[in-house]
Amino acid sequence: MRVCFVHPAYPGQFELPARWLAAERGWDVCFLTTTRRGRDGAFRVYAYQPDLVPSDATGATAAFAEDDAHGLAAARTLRGMLEAGERFDLVVCHSGFGVGRYLREVFDGPVVGLFEWYFDPETTRVPVRPATAWTARRRIASYGKNAGVLLDLVGVDAAWTSTPNQRASLPAGLRDRVQVIPDAYDPTLWCPGPADDRRVGSLELPTEVPIVSFCSRGLEATRGYDVFLEVAAKVQQARPDVLFVTVGDDVHLYGPQTHRASGHATFREEQLARFPGDASRIWHTPSVPAPELVRLLRATTVHTYLSDPFVLSWSPRDAMACGALLVAADHAATRDLVTLGVTGRTAPLTDIDALAAQVLEGLEPTAENDGIRRRAAAEVRERYAVDVVGPALEAFLSTCRGS
Repeated sequence: MRVCFVHPAYPGQFELPARWLAAERGWDVCFLTTTRRGRDGAFRVYAYQPDLVPSDATGATAAFAEDDAHGLAAARTLRGMLEAGERFDLVVCHSGFGVGRYLREVFDGPVVGLFEWYFDPETTRVPVRPATAWTARRRIASYGKNAGVLLDLVGVDAAWTSTPNQRASLPAGLRDRVQVIPDAYDPTLWCPGPADDRRVGSLELPTEVPIVSFCSRGLEATRGYDVFLEVAAKVQQARPDVLFVTVGDDVHLYGPQTHRASGHATFREEQLARFPGDASRIWHTPSVPAPELVRLLRATTVHTYLSDPFVLSWSPRDAMACGALLVAADHAATRDLVTLGVTGRTAPLTDIDALAAQVLEGLEPTAENDGIRRRAAAEVRERYAVDVVGPALEAFLSTCRGS
């Protein structure tokens, strides 16, 4: 099978399945992306360059135009690849960036789409909490993003998404054509093991100290960085010995940027300035390579996932795989992953006292917590390991080829 994966941020969710399909099934795999940056030469990587969006574009028009630029550039480049002799049985694209919009104009085989999220205008009018309330301007822009998702969804031959909650975000009349196939992880890397090496980025983690961790690509409100600090302040009142470790970058990926109004350079800086507890026990390092994140998660007593309801991040799954006890905000996204008292602990996102209580319970060296950790690691292995997800995706894509 010859497959071209199209994703603007190489390799995205496609990396592990692509590696598995190439190594275990002998598939011929290449990538089309916005950069020629490859990882150890595993794949042929082609680059496309989207045109600039007109500066006078606003609202939904701006969002649609940005995705349209990706769609046009991806289609042009794919046409050039085909003219140069590349041949594919399938083209697989990530929806949400527009890259799949015009692929049918240049490729006459099956086009398959991975769909992440559809922004429901009704739910965005009701804030989960004040810190992440949607502005009218952002809601209007979401119509442009949604239009692109709908174009892709009706245009592809087959579609899948990563979780039941993400599938539920799509319009009811279109959900039936979308399969659920989880994102995969590497169980040989993300697994319990000795925490002998304590180096994580710029940090040297101490031994014999309970660690509560928080990880996110961007340290922002939508992913719950501010909630984490509120919980940390509560936990410190009962357990001043706990070390809190955050990993992530000072970048804005979702939601409002409140720190600008307060005069702070970053959201992290703003929130730490307000922190009422012992800030010396809040350690931070920017994003680190996966092996270093594994070190942290193996050394972690409790890992927290306090995101707003949205696309489920990988960090809670990876933490569970490494043997950390997960404390998560309770909503539809996390219920796809964790069962209260069985594979983790949960509490309402807006109930700081309840979340702190779950962290404190998770810090205790009890047989109950040991059982939660063991069950969580085993369930993650059974559901999300690449040698489980890979065959499922192989079967799905093989069916698409014959459709």
